[in-house]
Amino acid sequence: MIPHFKKGDFKNLYFDIPKDKEVQKKIGEIYFSFCDKIELNRQINATLESMAQALFKSWFVDFDPVIDNALAAGNPIPEPLQARAEKRAALLAAASAADPRSASATDNAHPTQTAPHTQPGTTTPSTPLQPLPADLRALFPDSFVFSEEMGWVPEGWEVKQVGELLELAYGKALAAKNRTPGEVPVYGSGGVSGFHNEAIVDAPGIIVGRKGTVGSLYWVEKNFFPIDTVFYVKNKSKMPLYWLYRMLGTLRIENMGADSAVPGVNRNVVCSCEVIVPSDAIADLFGELSGSFNSRRSCLSDQNQYLSDIRDLLLPKLLSGKIQLPEAKRAYVEAAQ
Repeated sequence: MIPHFKKGDFKNLYFDIPKDKEVQKKIGEIYFSFCDKIELNRQINATLESMAQALFKSWFVDFDPVIDNALAAGNPIPEPLQARAEKRAALLAAASAADPRSASATDNAHPTQTAPHTQPGTTTPSTPLQPLPADLRALFPDSFVFSEEMGWVPEGWEVKQVGELLELAYGKALAAKNRTPGEVPVYGSGGVSGFHNEAIVDAPGIIVGRKGTVGSLYWVEKNFFPIDTVFYVKNKSKMPLYWLYRMLGTLRIENMGADSAVPGVNRNVVCSCEVIVPSDAIADLFGELSGSFNSRRSCLSDQNQYLSDIRDLLLPKLLSGKIQLPEAKRAYVEAAQ
């Protein structure tokens, strides 16, 4: 017999509500104030994620700062990058026109201001970033060299195998019946599959689906427990962990499933893939900028959890009259700060 709730049982449900319609209305306003703040935080987090994704793509896939430098220096642009170079030339011209006193209108901008403008909740990973401030552009080379493995790459950058940068470690078996209630997220290849009282990996971390949802990829902000259907990443390099996360997302790991009755990712195949690795200075700069995005996202996620808990605690007490509207309003103001 499957437990279920019959439509006719609704008439047997009773709960206390204030008789005063105006009080009911104000309780509803407080409830939706919590909901609106939670949704706003979620939209801001989506925008921050989009900005970090766009930053990675611009620097390490499209090579925008290198193209900008090559254009400024009059160096040749390889034919495969010509279309991108035309877009960058237009952006450079627009920036110069906006501020004729400098080669770039963003020379005095803070690095985080060079990310694309997006409305909350939107994603624009293909939107090119504005030219970097001159001091940051100086960290990037101004020409390309041809690599047999990867084609045209920024001069001075290296081509390495993924296995030189990271290890894909196996998760640990943990059946649902063996989990102790707690707040540690348990990750399978489909995402969070439950909770436990013990973590085996400290955050931040990267999850790669090994079996089931092959090639799924998760960035994890809290200490976690990866089960045996996933790999988790151990960083072997100086590269920021978030750079490794974004780099893995470019590999299309979902297409690397082993040819067997139960498809799974062969980590040797992933680790043999070749990727382009920037200089330490550029990697550190990306780590600093993406770290600021991720820190803000983590704070907002924590606030959302707190807001949800307070909202769900206040509502029944408001309806029953155990607390009054002024107390609930103060609780909202404090939680939303």
